[in-house]
Amino acid sequence: MSYTQGVFPTDDAYLQVTSYTLPLAGLRREVTLLQLSDLHLAVAEESSTESQKAHVAKQKQAWEPVRKDFARLYGDAYDPPHLLQPEEGLSHYLRLLQTVRPDVALFSGDLLEDFSEENLRCFSDFLGQVDCPWMWVRGNHERGHDDAYAPFTQGGKPAQTLSVGEFKLIGIDDADKRVTAEQTAAAWQEAENCVPVLAMHIPALTAYNPEAAKVFGPYFLLGTGEPDPETTAFLDALQADDSPFGAVLCGHVHGKHVSSYRPGRMQFCASSGMVGACSYFRFTPAET
Repeated sequence: MSYTQGVFPTDDAYLQVTSYTLPLAGLRREVTLLQLSDLHLAVAEESSTESQKAHVAKQKQAWEPVRKDFARLYGDAYDPPHLLQPEEGLSHYLRLLQTVRPDVALFSGDLLEDFSEENLRCFSDFLGQVDCPWMWVRGNHERGHDDAYAPFTQGGKPAQTLSVGEFKLIGIDDADKRVTAEQTAAAWQEAENCVPVLAMHIPALTAYNPEAAKVFGPYFLLGTGEPDPETTAFLDALQADDSPFGAVLCGHVHGKHVSSYRPGRMQFCASSGMVGACSYFRFTPAET
C-alpha cells in the first residue's frame, strides 16, 4: 500500500511535524490522527521532596545529550528552539492539537520518564485539555502502577479502542516487550467489521522488515532475542496474509522510520517528542 511523506507546516519554531498520507481500503471518508510519542516527562513541583527534585534534575541532565544523539541519527533538528524541557513542550503540542483538530490523538508511550505523582499530575492536566478523542498506550518507562494508570488506559483493557465511523484505532500494551494471547485475541476481535489500525509502543520485527534490526538493535524491537510463544504467535498473526490492520503506529525508537511489517502494510515509528517532533496522519479512502 503506497503512502506519501512530507512536512506538516507550522509557524511554531519548537515543533517538527512529519506528515503521512495513507489510503486505507474500506474507509469512506478521511480520518486524521496526530501522534505524540516518547516525551519522557520528568516533573518536580514546589512541594516535592528534595529527593524528588534531585531525581528529576538527574534525569533531565542524563537526557540532554541522548535526545540530541537520537535527533542527529534520524535527521531531526536539535537547535535550541527544539530543546525545551518536556513539560514546557506540552503547551506547544496542546496548541497544535487545538489548531489542527484531528479526529484522533495517539500518545504512543513513554510520555512519562517514570512513575511519580508529579509526573502523572502533569500528564493528567495535559490530557484534560485535549479536546479530541485520544488514546494512550503505555511504554516501557510506564510499566507497573496499573491502578494509577487505569483511568488513562480504558481501565487497562487487553485492547483499547477508539472509533471514528468505520475507522478504528486499536491499542495494545507491549511495554514489557511481549504480547499475550489475551491481547492478541482481543485485538483481532476488535478488528472485525471495521477499518483497523494498530497502535503500540515497541515496533514489531517481522520477516518482512529485517532492515529494522540493523537500524535499531535488539532493545528497540518486539521479536528480537527469544520471544515467548505468545509474542511469537502475535507476530506470526500480524504478518500473516489475513492480517487485518491497515497500518501499525508505534514509538520507542525516538526517530521517524517506516518499514513494511508485511507486504503492502506499513509500520510507522515516530520521532521523539523531546525535540518537538510528532506525526500527522491523513488516512484516506483507497481508490477501488
